[in-house]
Amino acid sequence: MKVYSYLDLNNEQGKITTHELIINQDRFFLDFGSDSLTPNMVKDIKYIFISHEHLDHFKSLFHLAEFLKEDIEIFMTNTTKKMIELSFQKMFNESISLRNYEKKAKVLERIRLLYFNQQHEIYHDNDNYLQLTVYPSGHTFGSSMLLIESNEVNLLYTGDMDYNKAVNDRSCYFDFDKDVDYIIIDGTNILNNRKLDKVLSIAKDYAERNHIDLLIKPEKAVDIATILSKSKHLNEHKIIYKKDLYPYLEVLLESGYELFTNDKIMLELTSNMPRFDKTVNLTTRPSQGYAKKFNYTLHISLESMHHFCSSFIKSPKVLIGHYDRERFDEVMRIASDYGYHILVEGDNLL
Repeated sequence: MKVYSYLDLNNEQGKITTHELIINQDRFFLDFGSDSLTPNMVKDIKYIFISHEHLDHFKSLFHLAEFLKEDIEIFMTNTTKKMIELSFQKMFNESISLRNYEKKAKVLERIRLLYFNQQHEIYHDNDNYLQLTVYPSGHTFGSSMLLIESNEVNLLYTGDMDYNKAVNDRSCYFDFDKDVDYIIIDGTNILNNRKLDKVLSIAKDYAERNHIDLLIKPEKAVDIATILSKSKHLNEHKIIYKKDLYPYLEVLLESGYELFTNDKIMLELTSNMPRFDKTVNLTTRPSQGYAKKFNYTLHISLESMHHFCSSFIKSPKVLIGHYDRERFDEVMRIASDYGYHILVEGDNLL
């Protein structure tokens, strides 16, 4: 078994975000965000799985769309598909002509939806078979892990994951009774065990301000809103989703996710919305007022990674991807301590 891993050069830390397997002589890509891919390198790909809608995991689907085979099968969840359609439209508007739009948009017609916890048989021909099952990865809404079961290998690819086991719309789940030979797991947070609880520091440190603008990434809006709305330090504040979050939130609502866990969380409907004495405004855009740029990881910690990988009945071989290559020696040391293996750019023999 061999995994070929591709580097995303535009990623700030130069992370490996894309992997290629050969299963029954077919090329199977796990995510498709590497900008080191070229037209000649992608023309005979049979399958692509997209774990979630972040650019470093799918952007080559846009840039190389017209070079992919017409019968290629692209797998993802429905929420991820809707998010990617939004991103495609934005990229179309910013960079290309209508003629190119039509060429690139055709790739969206090749998407095949996968549903959580349902086994999808791709083929079963004599001794060869391939079946896929996706599980929620906890990273973003709709993000998924992929279990590949075949006559050659059983492999779990987590994509970006957060081992969030709470009972909510962003929880992580996997069936640990499954027979898994290899795990390719998210190594983003292997050197830093930061937790989501750090959102609460906002509530404590800035509660005296009547109006707080939090600059956030869209996928973190719901988590932040829910946590801040329950903080005793912000009893008098309303939590407001600003208008720039509408497209993202609309997809979540259509997908059945819960955005308003209590009456403190509101949507900025119009400019005539009643004024509140105290607000926390969640936005992706800087404003003229006081603004706090806040970021935290939605990635599995080292402690949770060890717990997750130790939960299988049969111990799989653990392969670390998506780590900070600038701190390779540190990552390698920690991985070795736990008996894990590091995926490097290029060929990785398993």
